[in-house]
Order: sequence, then structure tokens, then C-alpha cells
Amino acid sequence: MSSAGFTGFFDTRLRLEVETRLGDMQLKLRGRLLRVQGTIVAKRQEEGSRELYVILFDRETPAETKLKLHVSIHAVLQAEMDARMAEIPAERPATSRKELQRPRIPNGIAAP
Repeated sequence: MSSAGFTGFFDTRLRLEVETRLGDMQLKLRGRLLRVQGTIVAKRQEEGSRELYVILFDRETPAETKLKLHVSIHAVLQAEMDARMAEIPAERPATSRKELQRPRIPNGIAAP
């Protein structure tokens, strides 16, 4: 998903050709329903005989719809970053004045 378009499968076994214009599609993004129009610009066969479609949105997409797309994409990216940050172990804070003044030296490097 991007602000320019998306890739995906259709639930039904549609056989659509490249350059087919799709009007009034409904996308559900994180609970938001968006209505967009677009054109199939590429497709390829995936395992299980499903076709993966690449669809670009029309340039005339309303500003309100574009904003909803941007907000949804931002929310997904932020959630992914938050999840990755949560996996990083927290550093133990310095507890003494001496520790606060001592320079940090990465493991495996000799101190001068």
C-alpha cells in the first residue's frame, strides 16, 4: 500500500487484464473505508493459481481520500516502528556519579 496505489489479491476468482480501469473500489484500512478508483498496471501468477494485481490510483483522487491514505499508512508504519523499538532492550541507567563521568567504550575495544 502506498499513496500511489497498492498490490493485492481479490477475494473472488476474477480474471482482470492489465489496463483495466477499476472504478469505485472500496478499501478498508485500519477500520477506515475508502472509495478509490484506479487502473491495473501489472499482474502476476502466484502459487495456488491466484493472481497478484498492481493497481495505481487515479491522479484525480480527492484530497480527503489522499489524506486518509496518508494517515492510515503513517499509523501502520508507526505501529511497526513502535513494535521494533519495544524489542530493543533498555539500557541500564547510570547509578553513580563515577558511572556518569566514565566514557562508554564498546565491547572489544581497549580503553586508552
